[in-house]
Amino acid sequence: MLGEIVLCPGRRGRVERAELAGLRVLRTEMEPEGLRGRLALRRGARSLARLGVSRVLAPAGFDRWDYLAGWGLRPVDVIPFLWRAAPRLALAVLKQEGVPPGDGTVALRSPAASPAVEGAARELCPLVRQVVLDIPRGGTELAGQLRREFGMPVAPDGPQAQAALCYHPDCRRDWGRTVSLWRGAEGTLGVSIRLPGRVEEDNLPLLAALWEAGRIGDGELEFT
Repeated sequence: MLGEIVLCPGRRGRVERAELAGLRVLRTEMEPEGLRGRLALRRGARSLARLGVSRVLAPAGFDRWDYLAGWGLRPVDVIPFLWRAAPRLALAVLKQEGVPPGDGTVALRSPAASPAVEGAARELCPLVRQVVLDIPRGGTELAGQLRREFGMPVAPDGPQAQAALCYHPDCRRDWGRTVSLWRGAEGTLGVSIRLPGRVEEDNLPLLAALWEAGRIGDGELEFT
């Protein structure tokens, strides 16, 4: 079960069952600050932990994760969701840059050819003009596979890239608009992701939770 923290004046941290964008959650509403807020957070965290919750959705800017960790509560990991969405993020960047996909070059930059990187490359190859690789471990092999599967000569990384999917903070970021896909950089995507009719604002943790639960169908997400 997923937990949700809602900051609401006058609330004391009682846990109730609720629904969020079609997802069942255990919600605790609490005073946002002050002594009552701290007491409500303690009560809510204890109740969520006792009910078997391990992951929690919280408002943007929530800064008490260190306290929640003491109760075994952690935020939803958005990185697997972003890795799956990486090709569409790259296409959104090309659109922002005024480049049609068929004329666009996307760089993939990663220390190694992981399944996430390989999946993004295979999805992008039929959609863009060129994919270029900066992948020290396994990049040569991946380039050969893409050449055989798609007939696309995969060039080394270079200034021709208009968009770049970067999977590690040490990857170069001087060529093309960077989409940062490592933990800690989720807030710098430069692309908004929404689920029209259900999640209109940028809320990556909620979208990631819906995706994990199989509540987001192909083509439902909007990238701008």
